[in-house]
Amino acid sequence: MNGTGFVPWVEHLLSLPLMDPDPEAVARACRLMIDSGTAMAGDIATRFPQDMAAAMDRAGLFFVSFAEAIGERVPESTIPKGNYEHGVHSAAGHSLYTTHTDLLRAAKAETRSRNLPFSLHLSEHEDEVAIMLGTPSRFLDMLQSRGRLLDFKAPGRRPVQQAHALGLLDKSTLAIHCVQLDESDVTVLRESGATVCLCPRSNAFIGVGRAPWETLAGQDIPLCLGTDSIASNHDLDLWNEVLYLKRHWRGRLNFDEALSMLTRTPATALGAPHLGTLEPGKAARFAIVPPDVQNAFSND
Repeated sequence: MNGTGFVPWVEHLLSLPLMDPDPEAVARACRLMIDSGTAMAGDIATRFPQDMAAAMDRAGLFFVSFAEAIGERVPESTIPKGNYEHGVHSAAGHSLYTTHTDLLRAAKAETRSRNLPFSLHLSEHEDEVAIMLGTPSRFLDMLQSRGRLLDFKAPGRRPVQQAHALGLLDKSTLAIHCVQLDESDVTVLRESGATVCLCPRSNAFIGVGRAPWETLAGQDIPLCLGTDSIASNHDLDLWNEVLYLKRHWRGRLNFDEALSMLTRTPATALGAPHLGTLEPGKAARFAIVPPDVQNAFSND
């Protein structure tokens, strides 16, 4: 389903059987991330957040395990319990249309009260914009044919504007994807202080378009890089995100700018002051820049 668009990709995922996580596969994925130089993971877990957190903890990965809020019911707490050596649980919103506004506000409020990061998939594809604006959407038709979102009322705002209206955007928010943006969206993101997590290979893999990377960088919006999982990517190696970004950047992207998207910025966004730079008092975690990445920036 590579590159065919968001709806075919979702339909393919929905055709697959739901299974409990394979501990060996999860451990292998953690090891692959560590071997490629990843020190910390922000994992979005719609199901089994405690299992995912325990696996990352055993592997020695620093992490934030985001329990994804979806549906309408507001639980007593949106953040799972659990004590770990290397990380914490937090909450995330699945999306503005699959998560009720009351639940989104509750999750954001709880993360804010506990000084934790909050994550939200935002403006990933054209259908998301259509759903928010109340214009025809193949994706909404598909969801409603499955009995979902039957009572959904479009707010009549673009996704970024709706997230802002709900109070979901601030310096502790990780806005993931941000592909479908207009000028007013960029302004809201800049003024909110939110960090944008670019997932360039995932967006290309699904076929939803390309975030305005250069515009976001030019507005000094904090940027970091993510893979968005192997459900929509070829691997979990963030160096490959850097290579893709460099090869498709319009204009000049220097190595320090790219490196900050893997180090300082995500460490700040994920609330990890012990990571992000090499200096006394920080955790002893570092990666060696692969030769192909060095070569890609050799003329800068």
